[in-house]
Amino acid sequence: MKTMEKVRLIDIAEQLGLSVATVSNVLNGKHHKISPKTEQMVLQAIEESGYLPSRAEVLLARNPRSLIGFVVNDHPIYEGRLFEDPFIARTLSALIHHANIHGLDVVIRGARLWEEIAEFASTWNMKGLVLTGFCKTDYEPLRRRLRIPMVVYGGGTDGYASVYNDDLEGGKMMGKHLLARGCKKVLCHVFDADEPDSERVKGLQEEGLETYRQIVPPAKKDRLKLYDKIHFDEYPAVFCTSDLLALELIRYLKTRNINVPQDLLVCGFDGIQAGEFCSPSLTTIAQNYNEQAEAALDAILKNGHGCLSKPILVERESTFRD
Repeated sequence: MKTMEKVRLIDIAEQLGLSVATVSNVLNGKHHKISPKTEQMVLQAIEESGYLPSRAEVLLARNPRSLIGFVVNDHPIYEGRLFEDPFIARTLSALIHHANIHGLDVVIRGARLWEEIAEFASTWNMKGLVLTGFCKTDYEPLRRRLRIPMVVYGGGTDGYASVYNDDLEGGKMMGKHLLARGCKKVLCHVFDADEPDSERVKGLQEEGLETYRQIVPPAKKDRLKLYDKIHFDEYPAVFCTSDLLALELIRYLKTRNINVPQDLLVCGFDGIQAGEFCSPSLTTIAQNYNEQAEAALDAILKNGHGCLSKPILVERESTFRD
């Protein structure tokens, strides 16, 4: 047997004359698939070798086609805390939950270049790939390079299986709500001028609201400097195209003695859990994360086309004055 630091799963399998899958079944506790004698033999060999399996070895040995990848664009807006973002975390949680129902494991990665994604997918021998936050110029070379199903998550992209929220409809829902609250114009805080933010603002406009769009910087310190320059008393409401922006703004407004909702209505988009527990609780457009996750898996496993998910208006304290 090799020295401990060099022992691999395949080394133990070859020593015992067994398949790698059999050794992996023992490691994963799948005793019903092997005889007690074989199980004991494998356990003894593992103990003698001092072998400690890596998660990658166990997964690949168990079934080289049981993995799907989830890759998020590691945009500067996340400031190095990509998977701490509540929207990303909520999306990932739903995807993992539904993947497990189908007997799949999810491997996650943050990346900025399509070459990084291609290397990641090739290394893990995946059944399919779910991508979010990238653009079509990234998808095209990936499709040429990879031979596995790809799903674009969070935006409709022609020619690809896409799973995305109906952002226009969500904006219209919020527009109706703000009109009912007496608002005729609204300041819109967006991260950029493109989709999905543009569709969310367009929904407000289609309901007849006068909108003033403010693109906010990716770095928090720069956003706070921007907020200092805004005359919030000129607007009855602020619509933030993400809940995280809305929660940040509510906290900031307290430093200027601007009370939400008494002085200013604030609403968000995404439906993250934190919005339920903040004070005031946040009015938002919630996405159907479970529906989107199941549609993404359907696209990978059954060659589905994805889905356009219907959002839900969640009315809370931040848009209701006493």
